[in-house]
Amino acid sequence: PGVLVFTISVQFLTRSIESWFDVRVETALDRGLGLGRNALDYVLQDVTRKSKVVFNEVSDEPDYMLPTRLERLRDQFGVSEIAVYSVDKRMIAYASSNPATFAPALPGSTDIRRLALNKPTGSIENLGEHALELRVLTRYRTVNDEVRLLVIRQMAPETFVRDAEL
Repeated sequence: PGVLVFTISVQFLTRSIESWFDVRVETALDRGLGLGRNALDYVLQDVTRKSKVVFNEVSDEPDYMLPTRLERLRDQFGVSEIAVYSVDKRMIAYASSNPATFAPALPGSTDIRRLALNKPTGSIENLGEHALELRVLTRYRTVNDEVRLLVIRQMAPETFVRDAEL
């Protein structure tokens, strides 16, 4: 009887300790995942703040001055790409840190219609193969009362992407 009680006690303690450890690890993983999401949201909010400054800066610029102005603003804020489109999706100006890339594609017409004037909307898109893109879309009105669409893209920091994959 003593061996039986000892064996049952050891198994009970072993299973109890394993369940405590599993709960702690699961909680730590959940908190780590939440921390990563919050960090990406913070970076997206930062790009959104930058987009507000950009559209305030370019709203009174004539179209022929936009490429130079966008390039300077892109350098100043450290974003990957800035593009300005007309409402009919015609590209007006584009600035990129990589001249070999194409201008960012605009979202669909329904997404554009849902945009309120001067209220940026951001998204985080998985581009696959170790890449997350932060994209902010803004609709604004120029001094000439024309509606323009501003798209700002920035790649998520590599450390965030690597940690997100893990």
